[in-house]
Amino acid sequence: MKLVLKAACISLIVHIIYCVITVSWGYIQTLFYAPNFSDTNVFILQNEVVFAYVASPLSLLISFMIILLVSWLILKLAQTKQVID
Repeated sequence: MKLVLKAACISLIVHIIYCVITVSWGYIQTLFYAPNFSDTNVFILQNEVVFAYVASPLSLLISFMIILLVSWLILKLAQTKQVID
């Protein structure tokens, strides 16, 4: 049971790191964005900006479970290797 909890923590940490990197990369791209406006398309500019990301909760759950399974297998293999040595 301890291995499952460790694997769940690893999976949670991986997902948090992924989200932080994704948001940080989007923020950095926004900071350095230099629009290229010409006189012909000035009339179609919007006055609001929306930052959003819509993901299916099912895909998040599936990726969490896959990473949990992979990290559990790695921990289990590492544990059995220590027992053998």
